[in-house]
Amino acid sequence: MNVCIDSNVCIDSNVCIDNKVFITVLIPLFSANFLGDKIMKKKTVFLIIISTLTLPLAFTLAVAEHQTPADKGKTHFNNPEFAGGKKACNSCHPNGRGLEGAGTKSSFAIMGGQQASLEEAVTMCIVNANKGDALKVLATEMQEIVSYIKSLGK
Repeated sequence: MNVCIDSNVCIDSNVCIDNKVFITVLIPLFSANFLGDKIMKKKTVFLIIISTLTLPLAFTLAVAEHQTPADKGKTHFNNPEFAGGKKACNSCHPNGRGLEGAGTKSSFAIMGGQQASLEEAVTMCIVNANKGDALKVLATEMQEIVSYIKSLGK
């Protein structure tokens, strides 16, 4: 057996496989075949099948976990049904236009009213412009959309 570039294991001059695959899958399989133990063969095949089925799920969960609150907020921002509304925030603020400095402001004047926080300003837009339902300040969705709006100024 020759060792290939990048820590791969060569079966012959044309076939190389990754060391991790070789160690975790093929060695137990070869061992089971060599030993001739039918129970060992069944267990090894079962483990290979389970590993093959669960790997994509683990990868999907790992990718899903990397979505930041700002990423989730952007999804809300572009969703016309967010908070029970009729149109997306993006309808009035394409790509966040006009909100670049909103994350640093401490008060807002929207639609003839005064809002003392970004959360109050978001609620004003959701209720009046988007015809949606008010969100509580500490609601996860509110924190996510506020996080997205704050990211626009970076």
